Amino acid sequence: MLVYKYRGGDEKVFKRDLESIQNNRFFAPKFDLLNDPCETLVCTDRLIQQTKFFTRIFGKNKAENISEFENALHNVFDEKKKIFGIYSLSKTYNDELLWAHYANSHKGFCIEFDLEKLLEYENQFGLYSFDVVYKESPPNYTIKDINSKGNLLIQIIAGYKSKRWEYEKEFRIVTDFAGSTPYHFNAVKGIYFGVNMPEEQKLKIIETLKGRGIQFYEMNQIPKTYKFERIPINDLKTESYDYFKIIPNKVSKIGDVKIKILEIEYFRNIKGTVNIEIEKIIDENSIKWLANKIKGELFKESERVFIFLYLKGDFNKSIAWATAHFSKELEIIINGPTNKVIEELQNAVVDGEILSIWNDYYSAIPSKYFLVKRNDKLFMNVYFPVKDNAKSSELIEELYTSTQNGLTRYDYENHHGEYYIIEKNGNLSLYSENGKFKELLINI
Repeated sequence: MLVYKYRGGDEKVFKRDLESIQNNRFFAPKFDLLNDPCETLVCTDRLIQQTKFFTRIFGKNKAENISEFENALHNVFDEKKKIFGIYSLSKTYNDELLWAHYANSHKGFCIEFDLEKLLEYENQFGLYSFDVVYKESPPNYTIKDINSKGNLLIQIIAGYKSKRWEYEKEFRIVTDFAGSTPYHFNAVKGIYFGVNMPEEQKLKIIETLKGRGIQFYEMNQIPKTYKFERIPINDLKTESYDYFKIIPNKVSKIGDVKIKILEIEYFRNIKGTVNIEIEKIIDENSIKWLANKIKGELFKESERVFIFLYLKGDFNKSIAWATAHFSKELEIIINGPTNKVIEELQNAVVDGEILSIWNDYYSAIPSKYFLVKRNDKLFMNVYFPVKDNAKSSELIEELYTSTQNGLTRYDYENHHGEYYIIEKNGNLSLYSENGKFKELLINI
């Protein structure tokens, strides 16, 4: 479902709102900062009637217990209202009153959100969402509501408004705590520019958010009507979409390097973790650029951020190729091979007729495997390059062939039941008594 947030104001407010989009966050204020003085108004008439009824049926003692429940419920409501935040959205982008009231008399803009992406971190941040119910009178809560939990209780407190507000078609997100909350970086799908929005502000938004796959629209008044229509002003099919998809050539110096965010996890604003797959080996400057972008635009308010980088094609994700962690300052550690190590591996020379070559570029100890025929015997030569202060070395194992499931199996003398199998795709798999534990890419 698509939902909409109208924004507008002076230059200071415009700058704040644009930074919020850039940093993938929304701000949910406390209820008393909203423009409806009747927010969170709940009546107790039905509960009082039920209390009197129980007094007649069960006697005074039982009624006193119910009265205590009533007071407890009031306390819960009061405490919730002090801390939770309300983020108000609409289901429509073309209502003239919403543009007038919330977008600075059509001088502002409107943000289109993918609701599913907007709520992706609901379990990590305590988000509740629902349509606002419009009624002639405030909701009444009952004895049954005393035991209400979660979404239902929040809806009783913040899910009702007067019918006079019905034109807003409001959808609400209520947060456990008022303030700034992050959302998925692909949540924003469109930006609508008001008919009176200054041209320089439109250009500022487009320039700031380009490359994110956002559709921009201009709102236009339909002649001889009170209605408005949207007119697309960019074509997503012809535009490059590179936001958190590449490290640009101007940074990497080796061409655009594709990246893919595999997983993001927040622990409120205490810490965050993110796992990223990168297309190829990059240098430390590229890691630093990516880490600062992630910290600034995905985890701006997190005290600590832990970034794990994995190389594409790495079959073993137990060890990250590199890490970039923010505790107090950014600390980068490259566990796997650098381009210098890869260059040495590519220049390795072995003795004998080379039948196949496989690359192990992903482990903490990178290597190159050569299947070699020498004096009518088969050998696996494993070459390890210079890393840190260690010298280059070569491990040579004589092989004995057999077949397993229609594939060639290569055994060698060891104490762990380890052996090799060449897969149908040409990759080399390493097995032990416990099964397959690594697969190496064939060198093409």
